[in-house]
Amino acid sequence: LGSALVFRALTAAAVAGPALALAWSLGQPPSTLALYAILLGTFLPVSLVQAHGVVFRGRERMDLDAVLSVGAKALALGATLWVLAAGARVRGVLLAQGAAAAIAVLGAAALARAVRLPPTRVTRAALRDLAVGGAPIVALNVAIVAQPYLDAIVLSRLTPAAVMGWYAAAKTFMSALVTPAAILASAAYPRLSRAAGHAEELRRELGTAMRPLLFIAAGATAGTYLLAGAAVAAVYGGTGFGPAVAALELFAPALLLFFVDILLGHACVAAGRARAFAIAKAGNVALSTALDLVLVPALQARTGNGVLGVVLAFGASELVMIASAVALLPRRALDRGIARDAARAAAAAAAGPLLLAVLPPLGTA
Repeated sequence: LGSALVFRALTAAAVAGPALALAWSLGQPPSTLALYAILLGTFLPVSLVQAHGVVFRGRERMDLDAVLSVGAKALALGATLWVLAAGARVRGVLLAQGAAAAIAVLGAAALARAVRLPPTRVTRAALRDLAVGGAPIVALNVAIVAQPYLDAIVLSRLTPAAVMGWYAAAKTFMSALVTPAAILASAAYPRLSRAAGHAEELRRELGTAMRPLLFIAAGATAGTYLLAGAAVAAVYGGTGFGPAVAALELFAPALLLFFVDILLGHACVAAGRARAFAIAKAGNVALSTALDLVLVPALQARTGNGVLGVVLAFGASELVMIASAVALLPRRALDRGIARDAARAAAAAAAGPLLLAVLPPLGTA
């Protein structure tokens, strides 16, 4: 933990200068550069809080990770509301959120002492391991983060401006919908890591983690399709965002694929295949972007909604990533039971919408 905290601080310092230089080279005014510098400063305490959360997760204390995460967000929200009520503007909000994150770091340290973690210390060997061993994971996360930006760039170049609004609305819901998958996969990661050296044990742990994940995925998929219209209307109003509803409905099947993909990806990293999986993810980002370039203009011309092209590209890319993960996992890490569970989840996800499609509306004879 001590080495990780120092490593994150050093990395933040190394990244801040080039990031500000890039913003300056793009012609941003001094006021924006100042805000950007403050924002970069707030990232460091947030990163330090997350490092503590990873340690708690590794000791299978998800309760402490949850307390820390929720507490940090509550502090940030409270600080934001307080300074806004006092008349602060963007700079004041960023400074308040940075102060809240700094307080959260102190809370994280207190939790670490409360559970009797060994005293933190920094070693060159640990720093070297983080730099070398963590490089594939960094590359993997860069690829994951890059994809939405590439999608937005393609849409901005190939579709009218209104389509970007539909994409932003749909993306807001998509980001929330994939969160349960990330939480479940993160919770399973410590056990997958301990089982990674034994194929039979890894298969057992992967099956144990996959079953509840598929159960939730089936409900999330059916719910996304059935409630997309109501959700968009509740947040953005009843008019003007119909195309976002269509995008969410099309996204529903891809959501089930994402749930499977993220757990298999965590299993690949746990099994020591992070580098190969990162390479596969980078290739997948290139493939998804290439599909965007084909599907976005085609769907824009046919339906007037280029966001559908992005969603189709995402679904196809998830199929590719699942195939890549299956190929990278050790032999006997997967069995037919997982395939059967996945088939049941897909059937359950489709059953609700199909049943409602054939039944008469409520209240009719």
